[in-house]
Amino acid sequence: MNTQLLGKAIVFLLAAVGIHCLLYLGFMAWVGRHSQLFKDERAIMQSDRAYDYLFLGNSHVARGIDTSLIGGAFNYGFYGENIGRSYYKLESLLQNSPKGRFKYVVMPAEVGVHTAFMYRFNKYNYYYSRLIDEREWLSISRDYAYQANYWLDCVFVYSHFKEVLTTRDKKKQRGYMAIDQRSDAENAKSGYIEARTLIEDNRIETIYDPVLMEYVKKAIELCRQNDIKVIFVKYPLSGYFLTATRQIVGDTALDSSPLEQIIDANGIITLDYESVFASCGEYFLDSHHLNRAGGEALSILVAHDLAILRKSGQL
Repeated sequence: MNTQLLGKAIVFLLAAVGIHCLLYLGFMAWVGRHSQLFKDERAIMQSDRAYDYLFLGNSHVARGIDTSLIGGAFNYGFYGENIGRSYYKLESLLQNSPKGRFKYVVMPAEVGVHTAFMYRFNKYNYYYSRLIDEREWLSISRDYAYQANYWLDCVFVYSHFKEVLTTRDKKKQRGYMAIDQRSDAENAKSGYIEARTLIEDNRIETIYDPVLMEYVKKAIELCRQNDIKVIFVKYPLSGYFLTATRQIVGDTALDSSPLEQIIDANGIITLDYESVFASCGEYFLDSHHLNRAGGEALSILVAHDLAILRKSGQL
């Protein structure tokens, strides 16, 4: 190879690596300051406060739980977070917290949160890669294609910069927006699209992904080892989403689902609010996410029911 050409190639590669490192470090510094994931982690890690309830889960939790209305609670949920990622967040938190800091861990159980789609959700790796035990995860999933995509995303995290900015802007705009401002036809169509995206088909392994079911078991066992009681909550879904789910799932027996079997086998209490607001369009931002008013209404219900269960000795 021509020496001059080789020199140019080396300079090009060094420049590319240098630009990559600058973009990577700049992006990580920015999200470290502005990402809600890092903010929540700092808030709970830097505090020595004890909590009765630690809420884990995805956007249903993040939007549905107002901790100003539930005493002694911390909302550690985040958008798109599946139970596998929640497990590693919880593991890291417990490793860095004194024993007895949390009495109860509350996890989601409504239809649509443990699907194959949620298993494949591959965002925010700039945060989760710090916590996930990739070797353990791969030994459970045996999903080498996903692992390759995961590592590629971890290397080029700055490709999500526009997405992060867009997400922040959307969250600022969303508050009391409600689906009751749209027609039934529009809501039915949106509900079906959103349900179909999450649930995809009526196979039980699609609705309750086997890898995520293993992490449900691991989360329960982790709590048991730390003398923490587990509570499951079925977060509210709109009537449009529930109707679409029945159309997609058909005669699949969700009552005897893998998740229900795990819950029953461990004697865990489930608070079921899945259809409690089914006809309350004013409480939903879209077919399966509560708006601020819905989150406040749900939080009042949750606080009330938890207080009754504890007073009666069931928790």
